[in-house]
This record gives sequence, C-alpha cells and structure tokens, in this order.
Amino acid sequence: MPESPRAFADIVCSRRSVRAPGPGARASDIRAVLEGAQGVPSNCDTQPWQVHVVLRIHHYEGDPP
Repeated sequence: MPESPRAFADIVCSRRSVRAPGPGARASDIRAVLEGAQGVPSNCDTQPWQVHVVLRIHHYEGDPP
C-alpha cells in the first residue's frame, strides 16, 4: 500500500500500456499474458476486465504481410 499520495502518484505515472508487442512477440509470451490475466481479481465478481490479443493486425488493417 502506498505510504502517501505522492507515492501513489509515482506508481500511477510509472505504469505503461504496450499497444503493439513488436515483431519478436512469441506465442509463449502471449500465452503467458493470457494465463496471467485469468488470475486477475474481480470486485464482487463483476469481472470488469477485458483482454484483447491481436495476432494478425496486418490482416485487419488491410495491409497483409
């Protein structure tokens, strides 16, 4: 638990969201992400989380490899 509002702000500001894993992404890495997402807690069983994994982004952007 953060000890102060400043510590909380530091945590919030230091997090990041990776939108594209890059060309070196392996299936095992993606599998690990999904397995980790399965263990995320849910507040009162509301299950508010959504996990999206796009493997063929070029296909959906109209720019196939």
